[in-house]
Amino acid sequence: MAPRVELSTATEARPEPRPQPLPVVVRLSLAELTVLSDRLGGVELPVDLPGVDDGSDAGVGDRLEERLSGGIPSAGQHARARLAAARADARERPQEVGLRLRELGLVDEGGTPVHDVVAAFGVLAGPEALLVLDLALTRGASEDRLRSWFAVVGSQVVQLSTASGLTFELAWYDVAHLPGALARAATVEDETAGASDLASPLVLPFELFSDGTEAVRRGRQDLLAELVRIAPRVTSVAGEEVPPEEVAPLVTSLEQASCGRLRVLVSAAQPDAARRTAGVLSWLRVGDGWRSLAPVSRDGVPVVEISVVAPRDLARALAPVLAEVLR
Repeated sequence: MAPRVELSTATEARPEPRPQPLPVVVRLSLAELTVLSDRLGGVELPVDLPGVDDGSDAGVGDRLEERLSGGIPSAGQHARARLAAARADARERPQEVGLRLRELGLVDEGGTPVHDVVAAFGVLAGPEALLVLDLALTRGASEDRLRSWFAVVGSQVVQLSTASGLTFELAWYDVAHLPGALARAATVEDETAGASDLASPLVLPFELFSDGTEAVRRGRQDLLAELVRIAPRVTSVAGEEVPPEEVAPLVTSLEQASCGRLRVLVSAAQPDAARRTAGVLSWLRVGDGWRSLAPVSRDGVPVVEISVVAPRDLARALAPVLAEVLR
């Protein structure tokens, strides 16, 4: 059956819903997560990577990237190395890891995962809908990263989140709690954040948004000027035109104000298990908060609508994307 997911907020009166159980949340190391997976017959998890511990080739792309970088391992190689080390760690001390899992109430005295864990891993392994949230924030020379997987089957949601790739938060709850969980994942506590002079809402031609911000990153003001010259007009969402002389500073401000991004990939299982459909939602982080980046078409021209949004808006913004992939 299709997942019963209600992400939008409605104004009409509804019967008073029955209280839903609070989410169950446990924190696990990658080694502990791996042991649970192994004890359930090797349930595939979102963190599994090809080429780890199975004798297969790690990939030509990683080797090429390493050669071009002067021998520095690629991000994919680092991820594979962490996962392989965690699996080796779990195998070297199974009793210690098993004791920790018993203390958490995730396995019984015989080491068998309890019913709720079996059900949670089943949802992760075979979701009817899957939301993959990827959030990255630039803080000086470093980047903070959060990845969350929201797997949905019927009215049940299982969430797996990590900021380091080494420790994870596993949670399961009723779908009624999903909007709040999405809002928490998108909430950024940044005491250094300041106001942004980035005007919004705006409508930028897609090529100007994509190539123009890249030109700013590369310091190519000459290229930006040419892109502005040949681009369709830039307007507000209401249709008011931005003066041509203000467009290049606006694109520059858009790129320079950026300090993070949020992307949510939505996919849904199809009757043919080999086929999945997907939709993507993208937000941009600037000094004073989030801006949504909505690709649409206006008068046959691909454009990006840029609007102010807040974490509480994420569930509502995802509703049409989820409805599209579940059609």
